[in-house]
Amino acid sequence: MSKTTNKFSPEVRQRAIRMVLDHDEFLSTAVIVVLSIFLRFKGSPESKAVEAPHSETGG
Repeated sequence: MSKTTNKFSPEVRQRAIRMVLDHDEFLSTAVIVVLSIFLRFKGSPESKAVEAPHSETGG
């Protein structure tokens, strides 16, 4: 069996993890925006038409 070695130092790995966690909120928001645009174009019943008044959509 071969012994695995780490290519990166612990400091580099910690920095990479911190960068991912710092941008986690942004990535979540971006996914929600892209999904909502996709559903709007697809004509999903969960998406509200832009010109529809709130009284017709319940929101």
